[in-house]
Amino acid sequence: MQLNPVSYEWSVDKPLEPKVGFLAQEVAKVFPNAVAEVDSLEDEKPYVGAKTKVMGFNNDIFAYLIGAIQEQQAEIESLKSKVGV
Repeated sequence: MQLNPVSYEWSVDKPLEPKVGFLAQEVAKVFPNAVAEVDSLEDEKPYVGAKTKVMGFNNDIFAYLIGAIQEQQAEIESLKSKVGV
């Protein structure tokens, strides 16, 4: 429930192709082993020489699945409150 799916577009890899995923900084708080810091690539100017956070599960499906689980959990909590559980 602590992850927040976001949509974004890469500015260097595949511009204007929308993606869905997570911010590595937020994922690191929940799954620290899923995030690593690597050197920025040449095409990531002006960040060359800086560190970039990357995730080991870069697949849109995870964002959609976690978003769906969060929606489902919200519905469960709503129903529980209605029946007094």
